[in-house]
Amino acid sequence: MSQIAYDNLEIQVNLSGYTMPGYLDHERVNLNGFYTSKTLSDLMIEYWIPYMECHKCGKSDYCKYALPHPYNSYKKQEIKCGVVETAIKNHIKATFELLQKLNHDQIQDYLDGAYYTAKFIQQAEVFIGNYLDEDIINYFGTYAPLAFGQVCKLRDGLNLLGHHLSKIPEFHVEKGVLLVEGESEKSFLEKMKRSSLYTFLNLITETYSGTGNRRTSRIEMLLDKYKKDGYKVFIQGDADGKNNNIFSDLISKGKIAEGNEFLFKYDFESAIPLKWLFYILKKQGDLSNICENEFLKKIEGYEGSVCKFLSDSYGLGINSQKKIKIAEDLAELMSSSEIWLQNEEFDETELGKFMKFIHKI
Repeated sequence: MSQIAYDNLEIQVNLSGYTMPGYLDHERVNLNGFYTSKTLSDLMIEYWIPYMECHKCGKSDYCKYALPHPYNSYKKQEIKCGVVETAIKNHIKATFELLQKLNHDQIQDYLDGAYYTAKFIQQAEVFIGNYLDEDIINYFGTYAPLAFGQVCKLRDGLNLLGHHLSKIPEFHVEKGVLLVEGESEKSFLEKMKRSSLYTFLNLITETYSGTGNRRTSRIEMLLDKYKKDGYKVFIQGDADGKNNNIFSDLISKGKIAEGNEFLFKYDFESAIPLKWLFYILKKQGDLSNICENEFLKKIEGYEGSVCKFLSDSYGLGINSQKKIKIAEDLAELMSSSEIWLQNEEFDETELGKFMKFIHKI
């Protein structure tokens, strides 16, 4: 039997064999036969929205959906929340045509995604109402901080929402996250947000720093976590002078898509243009008796990490805290100057290529 039918030009979709969550997400409701956007949204409203007395909601004084109680002027009628009901109707009506081109798994994700959309709106309405009603806040007494902290629970449902809707490209919910090798890279990118460049404003970064097998397991754990929550994952690492792709195993396992990895030849510090690095070190009070030309001439043709060069040539120890300070000063330098933007010479540097990589996230 065809999955699609038309009744007076209205689309009907055969959802036999699919399920949708009940009131609680671990409960399942079996779907049978053909549904229009109206009959599907009506079923969702029936199962997902409980009846409640609107006067118990902190928004009842100004909510257009609240109805006066027929006998008690201090109360409101018991109804299904009009905000959530309207949201479900609008959501299904506006997206129902998608079902014509989705595959089996995507249709199930569509149904589960609609549930977590409705739950988010319902929970958010309750929290907002509570926060606006002084009587409700006073009711919690000394536990008032608990009441405000409950809003964090919304993220659990949003992660599940992202997990389901990320499977349907039309929703465009897939967001990029960058896993970086060390704290210095993370500090650099976090501080680059101050540049106000769009590329960095919403960039999510997390470090997988560590060594050996422990780091490998942490990388896989983070990849699985973010992919499950609907993120598109990118990763950066240091090749330490090796010619092989250190992420080849992760790519072959399908943990990360080919092209979503970036490798510095040695490390992040070695990718910084040498003139900039010299300026930063001078600013930090290092290399006080060394001029720029002398520094550039001495490092010319050097193969290896710039951190080792600084240690061997000048006795300058570059520990983790020093690396973070260099990274932060680099971000400050780049945030205060646009000389590196649309600069072909900079684009050909390792740092420039890293900026291009970040731009596509």
